[in-house]
Amino acid sequence: MKTKEILDLIFKSPDVKYGLVEFEGIDFEKALSFSEENGKYFLTCLKRNKPIQIYSEKKSAPEEIIRQLWLYKLIDYYEYK
Repeated sequence: MKTKEILDLIFKSPDVKYGLVEFEGIDFEKALSFSEENGKYFLTCLKRNKPIQIYSEKKSAPEEIIRQLWLYKLIDYYEYK
C-alpha cells in the first residue's frame, strides 16, 4: 500500500486530514517509512529507528504520524539534531 493510501486509511475524517496542512511541502513518501505485517501497519520512528504500530483493525494512531512529521520537520527544515 502506498503512503497516501495508508494516510487515507488512518485519517478518515476530512477535518482531521486538514491538520496535515501544517506539513505542506513535505514529501510524505520521503519523510515516512511504512511497513505492513499481518494486516497491521507500522511507521519507522525517525529518532529510535524502530517500528511503531500505527494501524490495525481495532486501533489507529494518527497522533504518531503527526509526531513523526514534526520530528522530520525539526530535523530536515530546522536542522535540529
